[in-house]
Amino acid sequence: DSSEINAGLAFDHDRIVATAIALETPVLFINYPFEYLGIRNTIAASGDRLGVAVIDSQQSMKRAITDGRDWSELLVRAAGPHPKGLLYRYVVEDMMPLVVDSLDTSLR
Repeated sequence: DSSEINAGLAFDHDRIVATAIALETPVLFINYPFEYLGIRNTIAASGDRLGVAVIDSQQSMKRAITDGRDWSELLVRAAGPHPKGLLYRYVVEDMMPLVVDSLDTSLR
């Protein structure tokens, strides 16, 4: 049931952010590059509710496909579709400026 999955995900987000705050560690969420069981909405809502920046990886997925990559190179079906290392590489390349800015801001 997707509502149960999303409730569990929101609960996990609460725990992750509480732990990060306790450890004085910056945290960012990375959203799915596509819609799946409402998870994109849950991640975005958790980010808003908890004051955590959410990186949208849709552009990373589009860039990978524009580079000639196909879904089978980018995604694996393991407990639902999840990015493979190649897609994570695209996501990390795209999010680096946001990570640097986040760290710069947290150190001020």
